[in-house]
Amino acid sequence: MKRIAVVVALVGLAAAGCGEAGVLDGVGTKTQAFVEGDATTTSTVVALPAGTGDEGLVSATDVLWFNDDIAAQYSGSPQDVVALVWKRKINSRFIQSSRAEIAAAMPAIRFPELVPSDVRWVTSQLVYDG
Repeated sequence: MKRIAVVVALVGLAAAGCGEAGVLDGVGTKTQAFVEGDATTTSTVVALPAGTGDEGLVSATDVLWFNDDIAAQYSGSPQDVVALVWKRKINSRFIQSSRAEIAAAMPAIRFPELVPSDVRWVTSQLVYDG
């Protein structure tokens, strides 16, 4: 009986931590802000001041963004870009897309400004659910 009471108490505590006003509300906010940076753009900030603790990171412009050189890139409304990129589909719901296409398809998306120093290239896809 004590074991059941402990399990019920733990489940209740976990449930209380969920939601907007829960104990766990805001966990990861600082990490998210660090990774996303200050602006949504397909370009990134290059300068990295020494001695800031970011020495294990490099500017995202120092790596090869593999799909930014796709020959036929689309622009327009988010719906148009999503539909046009879908036509590139080759038996997969993961479709190679440039950062510009992804930014057009999802205007609220943010790209990282900094990446770990051992990253050499980044690839990007639009992923379709269905």
